[in-house]
Amino acid sequence: MFKLVLTGGAYKHYTESFMTPEQIDDVDISKFLREEERYI
Repeated sequence: MFKLVLTGGAYKHYTESFMTPEQIDDVDISKFLREEERYI
């Protein structure tokens, strides 16, 4: 489920809906995926 939230962009949609642009940081999701999933 965690992988789906990250790769599907749900986290980004949520933050854009409920936070101002000044509150949103760029996120490198590859840090949260296993090595073989980073290049998908």
